[in-house]
Amino acid sequence: MPFPFASPDRLLASYRRTGDPRTLGRLFDKTAGELLRIAAWLCGNRADAEDLLQRTFLTVLESRTSYDPSRRAMPWLCGVLGNHARKLHEQRQRRALVTLPAAEEQAPDPLAAAAAAEFATTVARLRAELGPPYAEVLDLHLRDGLDANGIAERLGRPAGTVRTQIVRGLALLRRRLPHGFGAGLVLGASVQAASLTSVRAAVMAHASAHANAIASSAGAAVMTFGGIAMGKKLVWLVPILALVLGSGAFWWQQRNADAIAPQEPTDPATATLPADELRSPKTTTSNAALAATERAAATTGTPPADRDFATVVVHLRWADDHTPAANVGVVAMPQPGSLLTEREGVTDAQGRLVLERIRPGSCWITSSFTEVQKMELAAATETTLDIEASRVGTISGAVVDRTQRPVPDARLWMSAGGFRGFEVARSDAAGRFQLPFVAMQGVGARKTGFAPSQVVLLSNTSREVTLVLAEAGGTIQGRVVDGNNLPVPGARIEIGPPGGRAIPGSTLADRLLEPTAASLVADDAGAFTCEGVAVGAVTVQAWAYGFGPTSAEVVVDSGRRSEVVVVLSPGAVVTGRVLDATGLPVAGAVVARVGRYFEFARPRTESGPDGVFRLEHLPSGSVTLSVDCDVGGLQETVATSAGSVTSWNPVIPAESAPLHGRVIDVDGKPMPNLHVGILPPESPHIGAVVRTDAEGTFALRGADPGTHTLQIEFERVCLARREITVPAAAPLLVKLTGHEMPTSRIQGRVVDETGAGIVAVLTIRLPNWRSAPSIDADVDGSFGSSPLPEGRYLVEVTARGFGTTNLGVVQLARDEVRSLPDIVLARAGNVDIELADGASPRGAILEIARIDGVVTTSTLLDGNRASAELQPGDYLALLHADHARAATTFTVRSGERTRAILTFVPAIRVTLSCARGDADPDDLLRLAVRDAAGELLDCVQLHPGIEPAAWTTLLPPGPCTATVHATNGRTATTTFVVRSGNDDQRFALDLPPR
Repeated sequence: MPFPFASPDRLLASYRRTGDPRTLGRLFDKTAGELLRIAAWLCGNRADAEDLLQRTFLTVLESRTSYDPSRRAMPWLCGVLGNHARKLHEQRQRRALVTLPAAEEQAPDPLAAAAAAEFATTVARLRAELGPPYAEVLDLHLRDGLDANGIAERLGRPAGTVRTQIVRGLALLRRRLPHGFGAGLVLGASVQAASLTSVRAAVMAHASAHANAIASSAGAAVMTFGGIAMGKKLVWLVPILALVLGSGAFWWQQRNADAIAPQEPTDPATATLPADELRSPKTTTSNAALAATERAAATTGTPPADRDFATVVVHLRWADDHTPAANVGVVAMPQPGSLLTEREGVTDAQGRLVLERIRPGSCWITSSFTEVQKMELAAATETTLDIEASRVGTISGAVVDRTQRPVPDARLWMSAGGFRGFEVARSDAAGRFQLPFVAMQGVGARKTGFAPSQVVLLSNTSREVTLVLAEAGGTIQGRVVDGNNLPVPGARIEIGPPGGRAIPGSTLADRLLEPTAASLVADDAGAFTCEGVAVGAVTVQAWAYGFGPTSAEVVVDSGRRSEVVVVLSPGAVVTGRVLDATGLPVAGAVVARVGRYFEFARPRTESGPDGVFRLEHLPSGSVTLSVDCDVGGLQETVATSAGSVTSWNPVIPAESAPLHGRVIDVDGKPMPNLHVGILPPESPHIGAVVRTDAEGTFALRGADPGTHTLQIEFERVCLARREITVPAAAPLLVKLTGHEMPTSRIQGRVVDETGAGIVAVLTIRLPNWRSAPSIDADVDGSFGSSPLPEGRYLVEVTARGFGTTNLGVVQLARDEVRSLPDIVLARAGNVDIELADGASPRGAILEIARIDGVVTTSTLLDGNRASAELQPGDYLALLHADHARAATTFTVRSGERTRAILTFVPAIRVTLSCARGDADPDDLLRLAVRDAAGELLDCVQLHPGIEPAAWTTLLPPGPCTATVHATNGRTATTTFVVRSGNDDQRFALDLPPR
């Protein structure tokens, strides 16, 4: 879910528009530490540094409307600071001229002269180290004040290239500056924290007074400077430090702008400090009361009183027809990712929803159908928000049981980000429903007496879904109490596994996910009830204010009510200060418990301007915590104790330089909008991904030293791989070959036997690239791929009511647009497969293949049953267990339902390997094993380009024949005997040379 990153640029732009003092406070917290270090270097003493910092923010306050939001905030703030420093220097010079005799000249300051000479020598050395092209670009940028366009015109280079060189040059220069240049004559952490606290209090006092007096045109605030005279180095040092430190700071902060959601306490200067440090006289009344009330609540488990919270009234209307957007789940997030502070609900028939008890301060309002809305909320107020919602369309469907009978009054669930979501409606008397939806949203069903259905992931072409409540279920009734058996009202509860993962074998047309966990809130008596829970052992998790998360196991029986009591222990607290590698405090660092994205119990907070943080509501024991900030990150395990405070002061290690590079085509032209990342060992999916800019350049961070595979992708298709060494001696240049250029396409139509178009999903993949883009055919059945490199592609088509068809290999030449003949699909048949020997282990995967040895699909077994929709033909169904296999063949006829029975028989573990020799890495190997009568026993597809060409399976004793087919036409066959009682037998096949 995207959130606006709280960078200085966005905060300053927001303050320019609104004049909100709280936004100015957050801007101060983000930038004051950097500005104070610059001011200390310029002044040489703490008092003048504090005065310059305060004067800078008073200028922001008075001149906010003059700020151009297209400019970067940090260089602008550094420029304001430098202007005030020059004015102070001139004032001191004028004052000195008045007090000195006219004929007397002030003697030069030896220390200032030595410092200036040292700085000049250092800059000259740095310039020589940087060398071309960065030195000349920085000269023009820092010395002459030219922007990228001006430098590009003077040097005859593309403006995009110059912008990249400026950013990289500033980053290199900043890393090479001596410690004293960046630390500002060494302000210690405690001194800096005290300075920031006192200056912030004064700035916020002026900001509040200014906001209250704007209507009456209040005059500008007056500041008095004191201190000692500054050396002449000031005049030329300011612009260089402003640009080096300012632009550098912006670049580092933007590094994770799309990956880190903002964690903004309502008042970081107070909300993240330990209790004995909460003494700032300028804390706003509402935030101070809230902080105190929440600390009191932590001892009782009861959320703070309503008067300390805000209320939001949401009105949603559909953008297409302006009717009320009913049955839409909405979430209010004062601290995104912090479950205990979130408030949520579903709009009524008028599209209205009241969200109460929201923390004052910044709050994000979101749903699956709307853009993220950011608001500033005050305590004891009610704010109305009118939002337009957008939908792809309306999905129709039915809820049925395993015998296809309709299930009325089933509760319909729709996702709202990851595996979380809302129950938004109920099925009618015929089990039918209609719901608005957006692409990639999931829909599922729950009903008393049944286990929850699988979740169907919707696409733009979804029109009809069937939700099957296949298993019997039970009910969980419980209470959440503390150690004294007192109820914990408002506790958050989650029942069952998180879900949201794709079910193995589900097709692109099915798009099935595992059922999601049920999410509830305990009532005033700490009680909760959850109906429609899967039978078996179920995990119940609970979490509340002042407590650590706790889980309990309960066994659910079919049609029965199971009871559970979850006892919460006092939460552990971790406090400390985040420091960088030089020992300076880090503001705005996100400190969190390590876990999966949107995990149920994952508290998080953000460090204040002095690097101090307080992370509450943690479990006791060994807890892994992470820190993520602009200068890097780390993870460490901390020992915590229930109800106790643990001190942890993480030090962010110095981050290695990014891996820079550029991707160009065969003619040397830049390749923009490509994805670049490191390919982890034994995985076809690249990890952290960056996109190339207009000049084809990229910068990858976090790569460990050593040899890696760099992968270049376009639209999820692998274009190229290169072996690289980290750290690289020079920027990488990746030049694509003609074979790797995406210049070809595949197009065609999918039709039924009458020639009518079919809404279908196609996959077009390179044999050595298992992940591939999916293409949705239009309502008339037509489709067209995005640009592809030349090569051999596997094409599959899946359509609801028609099953999956493997079209085999399509050879694409460079610059070719291949129009396939109409893909004609027959109406599918269905097969119901049952395991005769009783239920299989939950989650067992059933493989289905055509008798000719082509793998068709796989599906998840529900107990001892599975169903599949297949094209007419002959098939093999196969299930493996420990030293046993169950297999059967069956025939599918169009429009008919077939039943097949599986019976387990003993089997021997066998490994078949295929020597690759000079095999083309683009080859796909299809391997099939048959018995002496020629009946198919098993088959598989191997990708030698990304995995070993070896396969382990279970086969019955006796003679067998294995045949391997490569996509380039080569074949190999071997005959072997599987011997009883001799496990893990190995046989090899050798493909002939090309």
